[in-house]
Amino acid sequence: MMKRLLALLFLLGFFSNIISQTIVSPQFSELNGIEDQQGNTHLFYRIYTSSYDSVNYWPISSDNIYHFDLSTQADSLFLKSYYGVDSIYHQPEEFVISDLTFWQNNPVYFIYGGTTEITILNEHTFIKRFDSENTYYRRGVEHVIEISNQNDSLLYAGVEVYDSSGFELTIKSIDGGWNWESVSDEYELLSLNPSNDQIFFAREEISKNLYKTTDGGSSFYLVDPSMTYWEQQYHYDPDGNHIYRIIRNFHTNDYELKISSNDGDPSSWVTKYTFTDQIFISNNSSISGEIYLAHRKNIYISTDYGNTLNLYKTLDRNIVGIYKKPNSTKLYAATKYKIFEITPDSIHVIKQLPEDDNFEWYPLSIGNLWVYENYYYENGTPQFTGYSWDLITDTLTLANGKKYFKLIRRNTNTVKDTLYLRLDSTSSIIYGYDFNSENDLLYENLGAQLGDTICYEYNPIWNCQIVQSEEDYSIWGLSTIKREIYPNQVGWICSHSLLKGIGLFTYGCGDLVGYYSNLIGCVIDGTVYGDTTVVSVEDETPNLPKEFHLSQNYPNPFNPTTIIKYSIPNVARSEASQNKIVLKVYNVLGKEIATLVNEEKPPGTYEVTFNAAGLPSGVYLYRLTTGNLSYVKKLILIK
Repeated sequence: MMKRLLALLFLLGFFSNIISQTIVSPQFSELNGIEDQQGNTHLFYRIYTSSYDSVNYWPISSDNIYHFDLSTQADSLFLKSYYGVDSIYHQPEEFVISDLTFWQNNPVYFIYGGTTEITILNEHTFIKRFDSENTYYRRGVEHVIEISNQNDSLLYAGVEVYDSSGFELTIKSIDGGWNWESVSDEYELLSLNPSNDQIFFAREEISKNLYKTTDGGSSFYLVDPSMTYWEQQYHYDPDGNHIYRIIRNFHTNDYELKISSNDGDPSSWVTKYTFTDQIFISNNSSISGEIYLAHRKNIYISTDYGNTLNLYKTLDRNIVGIYKKPNSTKLYAATKYKIFEITPDSIHVIKQLPEDDNFEWYPLSIGNLWVYENYYYENGTPQFTGYSWDLITDTLTLANGKKYFKLIRRNTNTVKDTLYLRLDSTSSIIYGYDFNSENDLLYENLGAQLGDTICYEYNPIWNCQIVQSEEDYSIWGLSTIKREIYPNQVGWICSHSLLKGIGLFTYGCGDLVGYYSNLIGCVIDGTVYGDTTVVSVEDETPNLPKEFHLSQNYPNPFNPTTIIKYSIPNVARSEASQNKIVLKVYNVLGKEIATLVNEEKPPGTYEVTFNAAGLPSGVYLYRLTTGNLSYVKKLILIK
């Protein structure tokens, strides 16, 4: 079953996104699983992505559900869940799935529900079988669907619906989901006991407290007075007594793992663990007392009904869902870009999405410019001290054989510094080159997640800082994400923030006395944001070539490496397609040997190294093409 309270966040997020649209590349947002009658594992995961409509700037988001059959390796789209824009009238349209469940764990027979046709204040809930159109459709929101394990024609649903026929919070069907009738307008279904379909838990609408019924909803009694925003997950231990439940506390906003050792009855619910951000649990339905809890990058295991937690595994990123396969040592977990199969002895990636959006946190490209206003403060009173700017002017290869961006940092008081930065695409780390040690030092970790600690080697005054938050942020007509990074301590500290798609946004150090800098404008890949007119950077800008040029490689002859240099002129933005550069090496028979460059490049002069190790001595050709232009030269390999 997919207890999809994250879908509620997805739904609520649409309204805020109408004002602030954030472009999000595809990423996993949830993972669940079932075992079919043959014991085969079926994973159901979501991929979330968002952008916006270019006509009216309505948000466009999807959180589609996919089905991964591990027995056949078949992996396909299962159900669409989205918020989009009607192609004819350019008005919002929506089909958001909040829950999905299966008859007898068979992925062919399922029922699901959610919300559709939202027009800001006009919400409609739907419940659909696999073999029908809408079987239930009323104004409101659907949250949870449950199928009885004792009678598969009996279903319950937790909803918030209201129209001329009245208000309902719990409904049921006795004919397999074709027709529905009211159970309660006061208590909203949260979870059905898998061993007894007359027992379920519900939240009282006014108090937000937890109630239980043992007679199918005819009567309810209070079992836990802890007020909650919503319930996220329920898991039932095979001993028939222990129940594991995650809530979000109404007063503190914290996430709590609550455990009952007496079938959820009064005075049995105990808060075992509290976390400030989201957690996920999955229990082993074949072993009593064994549960797994995921928080941030860590997975913990308990074998004593949650009384103690021990670290089990640590993954590369924060976890968005876990599923424990029964009668097996296998556990499945999803992070932002990967799905893992985990055993006590191994961690294997079984599905992966591209991770290139990390680079947007600090875009490095020739011509990119960042302009800051700087302040000194004492006892909270700021004093403007001038402007500063960072400008990337060139790329070059240093003594260690690695290519770096040359960044000039200058203040209006003529203080000037030069940094050499490179991005390691495999780790999403920006390194700064230290000429004294000839070593790479960590400058920024773009792949850091919430709660991660980053220790800055290139800027040792920054010491170690923690990724504290990420939130939607709008500036200069751009809707993006702001990441705040600072330590958990008092006194003299350094802190900074990044804007996705922009780079370093604010930075500073201090206590009662200190300094800070704010970004007031920038140029990113040719687009100007904010105010960049307060500084003049002409003297920092290299003379750009006036025409395309392919230089003779050097050294020539060579063994086994040589450098090929080429130049791109400063063409107009409308002619940017001419900057698609392809540089390839061929043998004398015209057979392609290597592709050295195949990408769009901004104006400038570039160098690329060709390594001919493994090739026989002889004459080769290298060819540069861009638009309708083509240049060819010879190079000679002598071993």
